[in-house]
Amino acid sequence: MKAGSTASAMDMMRQCTHWSQQLFDANPVPMIIYDQGSLKVLKFNDSAAKHYGYSASEWANMTVTDLYLQQDIPAIRQEASVARGDDFHHAGTWRQQTKDRSQLDVDVFQCLIDFNEKMPCSQYSTTFRHYAAPCRISTRLRGSCV
Repeated sequence: MKAGSTASAMDMMRQCTHWSQQLFDANPVPMIIYDQGSLKVLKFNDSAAKHYGYSASEWANMTVTDLYLQQDIPAIRQEASVARGDDFHHAGTWRQQTKDRSQLDVDVFQCLIDFNEKMPCSQYSTTFRHYAAPCRISTRLRGSCV
């Protein structure tokens, strides 16, 4: 392989990483990356912060189960920890809640990614079905493309 082609491939990889980061950050759909073992939130986009109402410091101490209604947590722990291989799939319609305890009915779409090339993580995005009244009671991509 020629030195020029190696440099060109590296430039393309950097550009891919940059574009993927922009797609994640600027996406109007709430997106969250979490560790599949601990379910700890590793990264979230601005849309997730806005829709759920949590600050960056609050997200840093959260797991994805913090977004779900208490009675749904056992089922979401099971669903969130299951490896699905290379597919981007519909992980179900779930009841979630915002910081102010407003209930959301959301469709969750999930895929496996390699985050920082160190751990298998899941990325998911949500599509809101509708906002309910407040209640009182949560494809394998190679490389560092997110």
